[in-house]
Amino acid sequence: MKYTLDSIYKFNDLDYSIECIVVDDGSTDGTVEIIESDYGWVRLIKQFNKGAPVARNEGLRNSNGRYVVFLDSDDLLEEGFFDNKIELLEQNQDASGVYGPFAYFKGIEGFEEELIIPRHTDYPVVSTPSFEQHLQRLVGGLYIPCNAIVWRKEVILSVDGQNESLSVNQDVDLMFRILVKSYKIAGVPSGRALIRMHEGERVGVIDKDEEKVEQVLWLRNQMYNKLKENSLDSVNVRENLASYCFNSWVSYRQLYPDIAFQFLKLSKEIFPNLKIKGRWYYTWLGIVIGNERAVKLRSLFK
Repeated sequence: MKYTLDSIYKFNDLDYSIECIVVDDGSTDGTVEIIESDYGWVRLIKQFNKGAPVARNEGLRNSNGRYVVFLDSDDLLEEGFFDNKIELLEQNQDASGVYGPFAYFKGIEGFEEELIIPRHTDYPVVSTPSFEQHLQRLVGGLYIPCNAIVWRKEVILSVDGQNESLSVNQDVDLMFRILVKSYKIAGVPSGRALIRMHEGERVGVIDKDEEKVEQVLWLRNQMYNKLKENSLDSVNVRENLASYCFNSWVSYRQLYPDIAFQFLKLSKEIFPNLKIKGRWYYTWLGIVIGNERAVKLRSLFK
């Protein structure tokens, strides 16, 4: 928490004020004592083991500003994180949220560049406010973490904040519910949001937790239904969502075969003629012998 608050504190000389609210969810690591003794400018709210989404919504409801950003206790903000984002929100009413670059890093103390965890695909910074292209990326598994976005508070409130019943993918669900209402977001060059990954965690991979995997499946079913209800199930959107579900079957078919089968079934329902992605011969195998057989055959040679 200390590193997070220190990274925010350096922005206090900006032309606009920053209200920092910490919702302590029953911590036992001395967080409350540190805030009360060293960070008098922080508003402290206490709750007891209600979970991260509840804490974020509590902070949202108690905030006074027009714009909000959600940070976890290990996240850091680089200098220049707010400037361009606030400027765009002030100047362009079409933008409901503004994001910038972000990076994941390892370690338990301060940030150094060599601690960054490389990602397979960086999220593009697109300056024109839009919802379609971000929706297409999101359902395919490429998303912007909530730590990297400054939202208009009224937009978050209009979708009732984060889903407090979810223990995983809360930021994915929140962004989906915003984009499916055709709220637009835009990207700007800025200081990065730095998201700490602890030992044993992997970027973009759910822990081996059956309940979390079931929630991810439930959420993808909800996504598909909402896309159809709002006539947003374009070919590209359906193909990306089906691809995500198929890849989830690949990931979980050994660990949770029953749940994995439901991912596969949903993938076929969304986009029956899905072409699996990979090297040309892998895609070709999928066309010739079927995607499932191609996956199983490839696994024999690993």
